[in-house]
Amino acid sequence: MSFDLEQIDTPATSEAGHEIELEYNGQKTGWFVTVRGEHAPSVKRWQISVGNKFRMKEWQEKRKGKGDTPHAPMTEEDVELGLRGAAARIGGFRGITFAKKPFEYSEANAYELVRRHPPFADQVLEASADIGNFMKKA
Repeated sequence: MSFDLEQIDTPATSEAGHEIELEYNGQKTGWFVTVRGEHAPSVKRWQISVGNKFRMKEWQEKRKGKGDTPHAPMTEEDVELGLRGAAARIGGFRGITFAKKPFEYSEANAYELVRRHPPFADQVLEASADIGNFMKKA
């Protein structure tokens, strides 16, 4: 087997995504989600924007003399952020219905999907982290 660097572009294949079927209560749903990998440029942009918001908040707290608070307790905002991180990794879906109508992909609907059943977020994050889902066969 011979490799050629020209054939490897993990950010591009991560952006293109990998389709998974969601499971609910241990059963396949027939709902398919296209998951972007952790190395996708859109995912990196989302991570950077969130990181910059946290840095700005820390900087403001330090200016007020309130910085360096170790291990602040988890908040509802932190939970929502985790769900938004999963939603940011969703690039599309098919086969999902809501009120017996097709549930079309949008960023808002991606968030609604993981908000309604947070274990879907876990499935998305797991698929996103698995680099094998985004590597072409040599």
